[in-house]
Order: sequence, then C-alpha cells, then structure tokens
Amino acid sequence: MEDVSKKEKLAAGKRKLNQFRKAKNKRNDQRNGDLNGDILNTSAKEDTVKTTVKEEKKPLKDDNFRPKPDIVDKTRVEDVEKTVNNSLSHVNGVLQQHSKSPPVRTSSSPVSTAQNGHSNTPSKDAMALREQLHVHVQTIGILVGEKTELQSALSGAQRNAQQRLDEATELSGRLKASRQRVADLEREVQTAHNRRQQLEEMSKNLTEDIKRLKVDLSKSIRNKEEALQQVNEFRQRLSEAVGNNGKLEDSLMELRTQLELTQLKAEHTESNDEIHQKMDCLIAERSQLQHTIDRLTAERDNIIEQYENRLSNSTNQMNSVQAQLSEATESLRNTSTKLEDAHTQANLANEEVEVLKMQNAKLASANEHLSLNIAQKEQQILHLESTIKELEQNSSCASAVSAQLESEKVALSRALVQNRELKEQLSELQNGFVKVSNDNMELLTKYQTAQHSSNELRSKLTQSEANNLSYEDRIRHWQAKSIELEKAEMELNESMKRIEELSTENEHLKSMCNNSTASVTSVSSTNAIDSDEYEALCTAKHQVEERLVRSMKEQADISTRAEELEHLVMQLQGETDTIGEYVTLYQQQRAVLKERAVEREQYVVKLSQERSELQDKLAELQALVMQLLGEKKLLNSYHTQRSLESEIAKSEIENSIPEEETPPTAKRIMHLITDIAHTSTPSSSSGYVHCSHCVGKLINV
Repeated sequence: MEDVSKKEKLAAGKRKLNQFRKAKNKRNDQRNGDLNGDILNTSAKEDTVKTTVKEEKKPLKDDNFRPKPDIVDKTRVEDVEKTVNNSLSHVNGVLQQHSKSPPVRTSSSPVSTAQNGHSNTPSKDAMALREQLHVHVQTIGILVGEKTELQSALSGAQRNAQQRLDEATELSGRLKASRQRVADLEREVQTAHNRRQQLEEMSKNLTEDIKRLKVDLSKSIRNKEEALQQVNEFRQRLSEAVGNNGKLEDSLMELRTQLELTQLKAEHTESNDEIHQKMDCLIAERSQLQHTIDRLTAERDNIIEQYENRLSNSTNQMNSVQAQLSEATESLRNTSTKLEDAHTQANLANEEVEVLKMQNAKLASANEHLSLNIAQKEQQILHLESTIKELEQNSSCASAVSAQLESEKVALSRALVQNRELKEQLSELQNGFVKVSNDNMELLTKYQTAQHSSNELRSKLTQSEANNLSYEDRIRHWQAKSIELEKAEMELNESMKRIEELSTENEHLKSMCNNSTASVTSVSSTNAIDSDEYEALCTAKHQVEERLVRSMKEQADISTRAEELEHLVMQLQGETDTIGEYVTLYQQQRAVLKERAVEREQYVVKLSQERSELQDKLAELQALVMQLLGEKKLLNSYHTQRSLESEIAKSEIENSIPEEETPPTAKRIMHLITDIAHTSTPSSSSGYVHCSHCVGKLINV
C-alpha cells in the first residue's frame, strides 16, 4: 500500500512538473514573440526614420521644398520600453514565486532527489531568460543610440535645408534683379544706339551742308576772280582812257602852240587862206576828240554798271555763305552738346556694367559654394548608404531587411531624381550666367563702339570748328577787302567824275579855242587888234594854262591811285591763291579722314569676327566641360535605377581608373583655353592709330 501511494505521489508530481514546464514554455514563447515583435517594430521605426532622413536630405534648389518635421513615433519606443520592463518584472515575479514556494518533503530519498532536480530546472530557465533579456536590452540600447544620432543628423539636415532654401531664394531674387537690370541696360543701350544714329544722320547732314557751302564758296571765289578780272580790264581801260586823255592834252598843247603861232602869224598879218585851212583842221580834230571822249564816257558808264552789279552779287553771296556758316556752327554746337550727353550716358552704362560684373562674380561664387554643398551632400548620401548596408548586414530578420532595402531604394530613387533636378537647375544657372556674361560682353562692345564713334564725332567736330574759325577769319578778311574795294570803287567814281570835269574843261577850252579862232578870223578880217582885247586874251590864256596844270596834277594823282588799286588787286589775287591752297589742303585732309574711317570700319569688322569666333570657342568649351563632367560621373542622370551591388562595383571600377590618364575632351579643353588666351587680345598688326591728331598707320621700326 505504501509502495502504491508513493508511486501515485511520484506520478502526480511528474504531472505537475510537466504542466509547469508546458506553462513556462508557453510564457517564454509569448514573451519572445512579444520581444521579437517589438524589436521588429523598432527596426521598422528606425527604417522609417532613415527613409525620412534621406527624403529630407533631398536637393535644396526646388522652390516647393520645405523642411519636414520629425516624424519618429516616440510613443512607440516608449511602449516598447514599457513592454520590456513589464516582461522583466513578470520574470522577476515568477522567479520570486519559485524561490518562495516550499519544497515537497517525503520520507523517501528518491523523491527528494527528484524534487531537487525539478527545482534546479526553473533556475536554469530563469538564467536563460535573463540572458535573452540582457541581449534584448543591449539591442534596444543600440537602437536608441542610433535613434538619437539619426535625430541629431535630421535636425542638422533640416537646419542646412532651411539655410540652403534661404540662400536659394536670395540667389533667385538676385538673379531676377540682375536680369531686370540687364533688360534696363539693354533698353538704355538701344536708346543710346538710336541717339547715335540720330547724331550720325545729323553729322551726315552737316557734312552735306559743309559740302554745299564749299561749293558756294568755290562759286563765290570764281565770281570774285571774275570780278577781279573785270576790275583789271576796267583798269586797263582806265589806263587807256588816261593815255587818251594825255594824248588829248598833248593835242591841246599843240593847239595852244598853234594858237600862239596863229596869233603871231596874225600879228605878222599872214594870209587869210592859210588861217582858214588851219581853222578847218582844228575843227576836224576837235570833232574827233569829242567823238572819242563820248565813246570813252559811254564805255566808262557801262564798266561801272557791270562792276557794281558783280560787286552786289558777290556781297549777296558772301552774306548767304556767312548765314549758312552761322547755321552750321549752331548745329555743330547742338551736336556737341548731344555728344556730351551721350558720353555721360555711356559712362553711366559702363558703371552699371561694372556693377553687374560684380554681381555676376558674386553669383558665380555662390554657385561654386552650392556645388560644393551638393558634393558634400552626395558624400553624406554615400556614407548613409554604406551605413545602411552595414545595418542590412547586421540585421537578422530577412523581412525587415527586404522592407528596409525597398524603402532605401525608393528613397534613393527620389534622391537621385531630386539630384538630377538640382543638376538641371545648376546647368540652367550656368547657362544664365553664361548668357549674362555674353550680354555683358555685347554691352561692352556696344559701349566701346559708341565711345569710338563719339570720339570720331568729337574729332570731326573739333576739326569742323577749326575749319569754321578759319572760314570766319577768311570771311572777315574778305569783308575787309570788300570794304576796300568799295572805297576803291568810290575813288574810281570820283576819278570818273574828275574825268568828266576835265572833259567839260576840255570842251570849254575847245570853245575858247573856237572863240580864239573866231577872234583870229575877225582880227585877220579887220587886221586890227585893240589893246584891251589883247589883254583879255592874255588873261584867258593864263587861266587856261593854270587849269591845264591843275588838271595834269589831278591826272597824276589819279594815276598813282590807280597804281595803288592795282597793287591791292594783286594782293587780293595772292590771297585768293592761298585760299585755294587751303581748300586743296582741306580736301586732302578729308581724304585722309575718309581713309582712317575705312580703316576703323575694317578694324571693327575684324573685332566682330574675332568676337564671334571667341563666342563659338566658348560654346564649344562649355559643351566639352559638360561632356567631361558627364564622363567623370559628376552629373549623374540616373535614368534607370541600379542595384546597390552594381553601384559598389561601379565605384570600385571608377576608383581603379588611374588619374594620370587624360581623356581627349580634357586635351581639347586645354587646346581651346590656349587658343582663347592667344586670341583674347586684339591683334595690333593692323597699325590702327587711336590718336585723333595722327594720320596714317603705325610702322614698327
């Protein structure tokens, strides 16, 4: 009976021990499942945190980009910690219950040994549970440390993202302002170009006016020469008239001598036939002299009228030329003021271009800084990818690793798309910078051409002012000479009046001679002369002699005055010759200026050709630089998503490429840079002279 009771007790103890073991195993399985689920949840949370970090480390140049808040579920981590603490407390409670439960005592020693064996098994299970809990606690601590590191990296990335977003907005504002300023400068340059065209048209009109004035001046010079020739002819005729007058005076003297002889002969009572013959001869000579005097007076009147008409025409032409020259000087002054205004506007445009250059330099530095930041972000992305790979290798759960890989691939594809967009924006910024630099070069060339044309116009203006001054001096000289000619004309009129008076005196003398002849005839007829009549004849003879002497003196004065006028006419001819020389010299200078203008145009055409070649080389250089960047994998297009193993292999292949090899694109870039360096400065072989006072080309000795 006792043996049966012992067996029953042992069987009941074994059943209880098996039940306890089963319950204990169930509890351990539940606790392990909960811990594994919590660990998986925490790893999934960490994966979501990493994906959010990588999504927030996208490029910063997108306008729609905004830094996201921290999306890590802190409550979930706290729940995991609470579950772990509850499991630990539960295990500790179970262990304490096992330690407090009294052992089953029997009289037999086998039962006690069995109970001791059963009490040792829970202690072993508790130790295993404690070891598992210790491992889980270590993994949770590692995950919490990684979580804090990721949170700090996320906050730093958000700060950098906000900073880069502010910089991008600021740069976009600056770019808009610079584009607006460039548009304003283009409009100002267009207005300056229009003004320059207007000034060129005005200068063309002025040159046409100057040519027309030159033609009028040449016509006036020819008219003056013709007037001088007519004056010379008039002087010759005057000299001929003076000679005829002298001949008449000689004939008058002869007549006087003949009168004296007739008187003497009358005294000696000559025959009446001889006296009648002599009187007939004297009457015939008197009629001839009267006819010649009438002819000379008519010619003199015609010559005086022609001379007055020519002189009035020349004075009118001189007045018209002077008025046109005054108008030309006023228009030149207006053009000079307009040129000064254009020069000031060109200076302002130059200052604005310099400001734009500084802004472009700042934008270039900002672009370089952004490119460096992009490179740093790419390095950080590569570092995060390496850490993700390490975490994937260290992770034990295959499902979590696959989910994490998929999330990482999605985040990486998004990052690559954003990186491609950022590269496109960077290329757009580079194209905009190149466009702005080209616009600045065009503005500089336009400004240089406008400044060059303004300098040419200024030199032409100074030359035209000098020519106008010389023309004014010549006009003043001509006015003085015209005044002298008017005085000479007045003197000539006075001399002609004096000639008329002399002719009247000659007629009076002829009448006296006739009277004397009549008296001689009466004396001869009567053959008796009273003493009173003889005295009257003697007084008349003395008066006639005095008048003749006075007329001879006046004739001598007139001849001297005529010689002086001839001398003045010779001086005027010499001055007209000098004026003709000045005109030829001016024409030569105009031809030289035309040659210089042609050389300047050729030089400008050459500069434009070199500029176009330089632009082509710069475009080719830019294309080669972009190609080189594409070859060096700095501009990643990422049209297809590749796996991480292929990217690692590609990075190993790229690292294995030696740095000493130079691709043909780099050689082509270096060749283009050397060509641009050689052709950047304009060639000085054209011999162009920038000095406004120099003529011709430079000769290298």
